[in-house]
Amino acid sequence: MSCLALGLAVAACGSGPAQPLPGPDADLPGVPDAEQPESGPDAATDPNEPPPGFLDPTSANYVTVEFKGLINTYDTYVNDYSNLITGTGRIVIGIGGKTVQISTSDGMFCSEYVFPDDTPVESQRGRHIIDIDAYHMSDDSTASKGTLTGIVLSFASADLMALGADEHLLSTMGATVYEEAFVIRKDSSSVVRICYRALETDGSYAFVDHSANKTFAPGENLIVWANAVAQTDPAVIAEELGTQVTSYQGQPCACYVDSVALDCANYDVEAAKDGTELSCNPPRDFLNPPAGDYATFTFKGLISSGDDLSPPPAFVLSTVSVGGKKVPLNVSGYALAWYDSLTLQAYGEQTGDAKKFSMDMLSFTFPTDLLAGAKKSGTNPIVVDAAAGVSALASTLTGYSSGKDYLYRICPYAGSAPARRQAASTTALRPTRPSPSARSSRSRATSSSEPASPTQTWALPWTRTAATASTARPTMFSIAPRCLSHRETP
Repeated sequence: MSCLALGLAVAACGSGPAQPLPGPDADLPGVPDAEQPESGPDAATDPNEPPPGFLDPTSANYVTVEFKGLINTYDTYVNDYSNLITGTGRIVIGIGGKTVQISTSDGMFCSEYVFPDDTPVESQRGRHIIDIDAYHMSDDSTASKGTLTGIVLSFASADLMALGADEHLLSTMGATVYEEAFVIRKDSSSVVRICYRALETDGSYAFVDHSANKTFAPGENLIVWANAVAQTDPAVIAEELGTQVTSYQGQPCACYVDSVALDCANYDVEAAKDGTELSCNPPRDFLNPPAGDYATFTFKGLISSGDDLSPPPAFVLSTVSVGGKKVPLNVSGYALAWYDSLTLQAYGEQTGDAKKFSMDMLSFTFPTDLLAGAKKSGTNPIVVDAAAGVSALASTLTGYSSGKDYLYRICPYAGSAPARRQAASTTALRPTRPSPSARSSRSRATSSSEPASPTQTWALPWTRTAATASTARPTMFSIAPRCLSHRETP
């Protein structure tokens, strides 16, 4: 969301000639004579705060900002978004006769940014800036679909550092107002549309209280008031932002599926997909269950590291049938990559409460060399048997609250044990969903510096140790209950 907005906002920062700053006794632009601040030694204003009337809008389209907050590192912004230290303040955006207010409770923060050496605009490379980022989510937004209005206000660190002890006014700043629409699909893939509604233009000013600043480095506070005149002409905005945007209903926008750029002309088509679509379909009758005990499995999701405690949920449709009892496992699923294997997990309905809960879970582990080899050779379907090293395990997971910890009891009741990878399935016994509390499915688009890799597999029945490579629909076998215990602090 705002990572892209950030990059585009600062592209406009300082792109034109600096506006002359009002002198200590000069009138502020757009402020009526009766409201101009007093001047001279008897002036009653705090020298580290703007004079009265500074935030009064000076045009029909405007942005006014009051902000105080700690400067976060860019690494925190990109890799540890949930731990950003937020700021306080009030932002008012007035565009086209409509007003949006962003308050402290909506969320606003400040962070540094340094343009990388491969930035397309050579003059921007290595440039250090400080950004204020804030947004207001619409009331009808949910965790899986919504809209928001946001702003990124940018200051060059060099301009901030150049302010003298008695100087507070800046006219060189960047401001971008954007509207974002997002959809989080069932496989955790995201479709995002960011439309740019306004950029700052001539007549914009900021007042900075830098009395406690030394270098404007992370860990210091940024205290600023800003009154920006907003340029809202779509053609002017599109020209300013260049090839970074495409058109959506006449507005300059940037669209993405996960982190991959999408022509906004295709946004509505992608946003309508629910994440269950497969790029190829299994043979006819492939999911017809065999006789006896069995499991069927359809999975689509993103691969996470095996030690990831909060992997993105995937789309999964699965059924385990043992002794004539069918258990649907369709609530959530995860794909976890270990050293040389990939484990797909499916979970059923959770019963109980915060003190004690239980659910059925199913793990299906493939050797990664089996999948890589099948992809290279074009083999599909893949025969999953003992010789292939594929393992399956169906279990009941029970969680007990124990002070600040949770005690887990995992009792397998059906599965397969491949000959050459006996330990493969036991690595999947760590509960991926340890808490009965709901998991938020939406995170900022830049919660990770590298996107997870997508995986997609057909629904495959389980194997048994006696199965052979020629078995078309191998069955599961039941095992005597034997439980494992595990303690974990959420």
